[in-house]
Amino acid sequence: MNLKMNPIRLCTAFLFLYSAVAFFFKPEFPVAIHFLLTVGVGGLYYFVVTFLSKKRKVLDNTLISCLILFLVLHYPTTRVSMVLIVLTTFLTLTIKFFLEYKGSPFANPVAVAILVVYFFSKILPFNETLFASWWGASFQGWISLAIIAVWAFVGVKKWRKVPLVLTFLISAAILLLVWGKTTESLEYIFTDATIYFLATIMLLEPRTSPVKCKGQLAFAVIAAILYTTLSHFSVTDYELWAIVGANFSFLIMKHSPLRKIGFV
Repeated sequence: MNLKMNPIRLCTAFLFLYSAVAFFFKPEFPVAIHFLLTVGVGGLYYFVVTFLSKKRKVLDNTLISCLILFLVLHYPTTRVSMVLIVLTTFLTLTIKFFLEYKGSPFANPVAVAILVVYFFSKILPFNETLFASWWGASFQGWISLAIIAVWAFVGVKKWRKVPLVLTFLISAAILLLVWGKTTESLEYIFTDATIYFLATIMLLEPRTSPVKCKGQLAFAVIAAILYTTLSHFSVTDYELWAIVGANFSFLIMKHSPLRKIGFV
């Protein structure tokens, strides 16, 4: 992996590698279809929209979102689940392309799109709901953990978000103890790649998280509070709600007096 690549290209390359290894350990037809429905449809959306609207967008940003969808959403087993995945991909890129304020989305487009499509799949007469299983974030135990650990040392440093990631993980561990998690539960949570994928890929999304250190610390603590509290009360997709909630806290910080004193 070329360490001289810019952070966006490096993240794209890493997610392709992570996706390839995930598929290697689960080389099934539904997983291949899943890749076509997320990355394939997403790529087509990118080229059609950029051609018709002349919007200047970075292809790598689109690929990153689609690869995250591939790894977070459960692979389809029915036609309905295929439709839901395509809808989520379409909505993710629509948010990324069009629902921006001063060049940035209000919250992580992937997290928002999954939550919205899940909500509508619950209230509309579908036979099933969208399912974020995080299957590709954690696979084969220590193998996915080792790969995400390499990214944590290389990619997070490249994004200059080390304070954010460390503060989130430490705060989450402390708060989980406060909520009464057992040692065995904590061991599982922190030896599984899922929480590290959330922290080092989705939570530090550059346009929806702070750059300055003080802002990163506050953002990470808020994310940890939401993550542990919603988890304790078994809220569906609590990981995604924590991301969106932290994103909106950053939005508030950006338009508060904290900005004037260099907090964010």
